[in-house]
Amino acid sequence: MDTFEILFINEYTKRVFGDITGKLCWKTIQKDQSGPCSFCTNSKLVSPSGQPAGVFVWEIYNAVAGRWYECHDQAIQWPDGRIVRMEIVNDITGRKEAERFLQEAHDKLELRVRERTAQLQSAYDTLLENERLYENLFKNASIGMFQTTVEGNRFLRINMALAAMLGYGSPEEVLSSITDTATQMHTDPRNYYELHSVLEHDEWYYAEQPYFRKDGSIMIGKLAIRKVLNPDGTPAYLEGIVEDITERKRSEEALKEAEARYRTIFENAVMGIYQTTPEGRHIAVNPAFARILRFDSPQEMIETITDIGSQVYVNPEDRARLKTIIQEHSIVEKFEAQVYRKDRSTGWISINARAVEDAEGNTVYFEGTIEDITERKQAEEELRITHQRLFDIIEFLPDATFVIDEEKKVVAWNLACEEMTGVKKEEMIGKGDYVYAMPFYGERRPLLIDYVTMDSDELEQKYTEVRRKGHQLFAQSFVPALYNGKGAFLSGNASPLFDRTGTVIGAIESLRDITDFKRLEVQLHQAQKLEAIGTLAGGIAHDFNNILTGIVGFTEMVRDDVAPDSPEYHRLGLVLRGAYRGRDLVRQILTFSRQTDHEQKPVALGDVVREGLKLLRPVLPTTVEIRSKSFTDDDTILADPAQIHQVLMNLCTNSAHAMKKKGGLLEISVMREYFEKDDLLPSPDMKPGDYVMLKIRDTGCGMKPEVLERIFDPFFTTRVLGEGTGLGLSVVHGIVKSHGGAVKVESEPGKGSAFSIYLPKIERQASPIVDEMLLVQGGKECILFVDDEDLLVELNCERLTRLGYEVVATTSSIEALELFKKEPRRFHLVITDYTMPRMTGVDLAKELLKVRNDIPIILCTGHNDSISADKVKKTGIREFLLKPLGQQGMSAAIRRVLDVESYPNSQLTPP
Repeated sequence: MDTFEILFINEYTKRVFGDITGKLCWKTIQKDQSGPCSFCTNSKLVSPSGQPAGVFVWEIYNAVAGRWYECHDQAIQWPDGRIVRMEIVNDITGRKEAERFLQEAHDKLELRVRERTAQLQSAYDTLLENERLYENLFKNASIGMFQTTVEGNRFLRINMALAAMLGYGSPEEVLSSITDTATQMHTDPRNYYELHSVLEHDEWYYAEQPYFRKDGSIMIGKLAIRKVLNPDGTPAYLEGIVEDITERKRSEEALKEAEARYRTIFENAVMGIYQTTPEGRHIAVNPAFARILRFDSPQEMIETITDIGSQVYVNPEDRARLKTIIQEHSIVEKFEAQVYRKDRSTGWISINARAVEDAEGNTVYFEGTIEDITERKQAEEELRITHQRLFDIIEFLPDATFVIDEEKKVVAWNLACEEMTGVKKEEMIGKGDYVYAMPFYGERRPLLIDYVTMDSDELEQKYTEVRRKGHQLFAQSFVPALYNGKGAFLSGNASPLFDRTGTVIGAIESLRDITDFKRLEVQLHQAQKLEAIGTLAGGIAHDFNNILTGIVGFTEMVRDDVAPDSPEYHRLGLVLRGAYRGRDLVRQILTFSRQTDHEQKPVALGDVVREGLKLLRPVLPTTVEIRSKSFTDDDTILADPAQIHQVLMNLCTNSAHAMKKKGGLLEISVMREYFEKDDLLPSPDMKPGDYVMLKIRDTGCGMKPEVLERIFDPFFTTRVLGEGTGLGLSVVHGIVKSHGGAVKVESEPGKGSAFSIYLPKIERQASPIVDEMLLVQGGKECILFVDDEDLLVELNCERLTRLGYEVVATTSSIEALELFKKEPRRFHLVITDYTMPRMTGVDLAKELLKVRNDIPIILCTGHNDSISADKVKKTGIREFLLKPLGQQGMSAAIRRVLDVESYPNSQLTPP
């Protein structure tokens, strides 16, 4: 019993449930049970002491078998000593069905008896209720009710309403006073005798007759009378109702008189004229009104239209609304409604109407005039469609556009405006008082759209690039509140709007976000400056490198002629070191100013930073101490060195600006950072992996949190006008992202700032192994040397001669070509400068290769902005060298070109 395990089942149970021995009873016998059954009888089969307590009989419907069972449960002792439950079940489904059928039959019989009893009681109650209602109606009805003898000459009973109509104080007074209706009530006895026709028919008889009141005055009554029969079919009495229509009859007479008076006006008026009952029927319409609704005659219109509200008005509610206005104000003017014509086409009318009342103030009829305004409405609709088209055009203009009316309230706010400001059209339409300026400036103030219709000196102060063209006004402005406070540069174009008379009825303004254009404009100016610097630097570099080449070359030769342990050797080494520093400085200037496509290549970040620091030290204030530390050796990244220079320069100049008042320390470091998959990354843009981090920390003024949030926004700057463009950090952010990296900024007011630049690390590139012996190796080949500088020609003739080469030198590329054409097989190599008058080194090389296509050529230049190594080699030139040329560099390049192994197809044989 504790485990609910089935220990034994008989064959019948197997046929119903299958072999379920060993399984849990609540899982196999019951359906949809997640645990022991709530109705389990185990607890009822044992006593508190745990002993069997007798048989428990109960009934259950089993959903698995779909049958009813009577269960006999008893606790017994199993052979192993356990107390278990024995359950013997009888299938009682048939009995249950019989019981159900008997119960249903019994219930139906009881229901039928109750229904029949209720019907009889209801009929009796209805009879009593009808008698009560009739009696109550007879006494309290507002209309006159009566019963007379079969002859109709004497009242049997009347109600108070009829007594009041006849001017009596009570029904009893009438019954006692009028004993012969023919002579005492009917003004014409013939009317009385007409009533006898009712006895010949079983239907109601209707008539309108005059009656005498108690005071002798006449009442017009609308009579309805019929005979009432006895059970045997003989007439019992006459009964009827009377309605006092005296006032209505008077109204009808008044209407007839009014019609006669106004008939001439009706017939001849150009405007439609009408009279209608309050209920909605035409009493009279003139020909003009009939023509408006395209009826052939007023009579046809009156007869055809029986319900004005449903037959004339396109919107029946208009008729009800018109009545309400008349009832409240007694008059209505210029009420416009759309109406059906006779041919079911539609038109528009303008209604002027008033209520005509009787002496008691009751409305007798409505009258008024009708004007056909269909053409005006069509013109208005065409104008509305035109306006809608204009608004649709405005809605889908790509520029943010809005319109205000003469009260300076917004009447149009297009989709581009919604996208730019984040303010929905529904929130802005109808708003005035400069509310439309809030999304742009965060305050209510006039915008360009307001200045087109007003004279103000503020315009030039609040906008830039202001110009007028006729009524149009053009200007630019930085709006700080746009894009959740990020701000943007907008270009605006506003114009007043005029009506046909030339009156200003509003204004329109379109706005375009030119932030990117402004950024590109600033970058273009910067590029132009750098291009100018680059051009100047390139020219200087060419001349300076030629000078340095002479200094380096002659110094090397002089040093070669003195003893290595002499003071002169050491001093000449210092001269060479200074010349090399000059060479490196020129290269750094060229690198910084070079405006070429940003080509990313493997570079050591530490080397790029060191070169940049050499340029930074002279330009930063002396109050700023530059300290570089923690430079790692394994710092190879894929980058454009010029752009990394720009990042370094921008961040360091920003830091120097933050320390300009008190000075401070500027620390620059380069180190490795590795992030695992589960590490907290410095930026959500980063992915786990290996990075090289450039960290620039200063001890300047620091930044507030609200400034820190916006430092990468374009054009955001905390500097005063003229000290910054607000693009420096935006450019830094863009460059770093283009390199697949991220920027992390840490700063507190008064505690300085730290910028961490994370750039993906790549595997270090293997450095070429240089055979030092080859650097100074000479030879006996014949070399044609060309340079337009006499100094360099003299230098290299002597240098190459010392190395054992035969040298033919000239300062003219034209002369060099002639020399080569005369003896093309004499020369093993041509070394030429790039920048020369009349014919450049590249052009010379092309001509030489036309003469002999296997001639090795080395091209030298003072700077490589105007030509790249790849472009040079495509022309057939073998080597591309940068000045100033040292002896080792030149000798190594010569041997690389001349060695037979490098050029197995050469027709020359080394001597």
